[in-house]
Amino acid sequence: MPTVQEKLHEALKLLQEALDLSVESFAKGADKRAIGAVWSTFLTEFFDAIKQKSKESKENLLQFVRLPRM
Repeated sequence: MPTVQEKLHEALKLLQEALDLSVESFAKGADKRAIGAVWSTFLTEFFDAIKQKSKESKENLLQFVRLPRM
């Protein structure tokens, strides 16, 4: 069974690929707002899933997560 660390490492690779594709698309003249909307939807769904799992498990899954200021 894979560990949390292994799964997150896999996810990071995929997100980096999506980031590269976004930058390439910008360079080719793609609609930046449309790509931004895709990223916005993804992040919203991801944080909503964290919130839902936290409720279901009665564990604050972000309690020990430190996010950098943006």
